[in-house]
Amino acid sequence: GVNVPVDVEIDRMFGLYLVGHLPLGEQASLYALVGFTDVKATFSAAGYSAPDNDSGFTYGFGADLYASEQFGINAEYTQYLDETGYDLSAVSLGVKLHF
Repeated sequence: GVNVPVDVEIDRMFGLYLVGHLPLGEQASLYALVGFTDVKATFSAAGYSAPDNDSGFTYGFGADLYASEQFGINAEYTQYLDETGYDLSAVSLGVKLHF
């Protein structure tokens, strides 16, 4: 087979998710999420482009760690879509500031 590089541009993405937290004391919690994601994207290769809409089941997990009541960090993995030929997932790190 011939491999052709494909560029993907996400035009729109939205979702609805349920999140359940498991507290690990006052300074940490683990969580899981499940839900639904809808994505509109444009795929481009070799001078041609085509839009596509996909939607489906989403799941993920993460952790919140707090150094104080005002400051914490977050790490999360989310599998948004897993379609034939491609998947859309993300690993994210964040900072939480409560004021």
